[in-house]
Amino acid sequence: MKRSIIFRFLVAVLCAAGCTSEKVADVPECHLTGTVMKTNEIIGTSLQEVTDTSLVAIQYDQECMSLYEIEGDSLKLRRQFAYKGRGPHEFIFMTVKMRKDGVLDVINSGSYGDLMSLQSVSIEDLWEGKPMSEMWEESDLSWMENFFFGGDFTLAEDGRYYFLGDNFGTANLITAVDLRDRKREGLGYWIEDKYEGPVLPKQGIYLANSGIFSHGDKLLYVCGENRYAELLTVSSGAITERKVLYGDHPIYSAAPDGLNYRLLPENHRGIRACVTDSLIYLRLDESDVRMLPYKGYSWYYGDEIEVYDWAGNHLKRYITDRPFHTMKVSEGDRLLYTVTKDLETEEPIIMRYRM
Repeated sequence: MKRSIIFRFLVAVLCAAGCTSEKVADVPECHLTGTVMKTNEIIGTSLQEVTDTSLVAIQYDQECMSLYEIEGDSLKLRRQFAYKGRGPHEFIFMTVKMRKDGVLDVINSGSYGDLMSLQSVSIEDLWEGKPMSEMWEESDLSWMENFFFGGDFTLAEDGRYYFLGDNFGTANLITAVDLRDRKREGLGYWIEDKYEGPVLPKQGIYLANSGIFSHGDKLLYVCGENRYAELLTVSSGAITERKVLYGDHPIYSAAPDGLNYRLLPENHRGIRACVTDSLIYLRLDESDVRMLPYKGYSWYYGDEIEVYDWAGNHLKRYITDRPFHTMKVSEGDRLLYTVTKDLETEEPIIMRYRM
C-alpha cells in the first residue's frame, strides 16, 4: 500500500500543474497545451513514425509517404517516397511500422487484401537521398495465400513478425510469420463474446481497423470497433498470459450472406493507439456508428489519451487543447505529435506537446 501511494505521488508530480485525479482508476489527468509546427506545406496527414529529428507521414490522397526534418518548432519537407503504383518499390495499399534499428517496414497489399510484399527502407538512407533502386530491400509475401490480413503487423524481439489475421474462416486473429523460411503459425488468439454465428464475420470485425504492437514478450491487441484492448504475453510461440485493458466487445451480427458483419448502433468506433518502449497510449473514440461531430471536428477526432505501462497498469490521462485524428509519441515519452485541422480554413495542422 505504501509503495502504491508513493508511486501515485511521483506520477502526479511528473504531470506538473493542471493534473487532477477525479476519473476512472484515480489516475492523474493532465491538460496539455501544444505548439503549432511551422511548415510551408503538409504532405502527409496520417502520422506514421517520429524520432527526435524526423517525422514520417502518409498522404492518402496523393498516395505517398513524406519525410520531414524537425528543426525546433518547424518541419522541413526533405523527401517524398513510396508512391502508389505497381512498379518497382511502389505500393497499392501500404501498412507501415518502424523497427528499433531505424528501418521502416512497409507491407504492400492488393485491392482485395492479398499480401504482395514486405519492403524495408532505412531512415538514414532516405536522409542521404539515395536513389530508390538502391534503398529498398524486399521480401515476397505472395506465398501467404488465403490469408485474411487485418491491416497491421509488428516485429517482435524474438525476430518474428506478428500479423493480424489468419486463413479465411479460422478462429484466430494473430499469426507468427517467418519470412526467411516462409512459414506461418497461428497463435490461437480468439476473443470470446456473445456472438454465436459463423466464424468469418467474427474474424472480420475483430480484424477491421484493428492494431497490433509489441515490446519484449508482450503483444498489444487493439480492436477497431467499440472498446476492446488486450495485453498478451508470448513465450516459445504460445500465448501464456492475457490481460484485458478494455473489455467492451463489438456488438454485431452476421450479414445474411454469412460472410460479412453488421455493426449495431451501440458501438463506439474503436481505439487509436501508439506505443513506445516504456508506455502505451490509447485514445478511445467517443463517436458511435452515427458518426456525429466531436467538439466541432469530424467524428473520428478526439482529445483524451489514456496511458498504460506494458504491465497493463493505468498510469494517467492526457487531454490535449485541440482534438486530433492521429498521434505519435517520441521515444523517451517526452513529445507527443498530433494531426488536427484549422476549423476556419479546414487546413491540416501538426501539433507538438511536451509531456
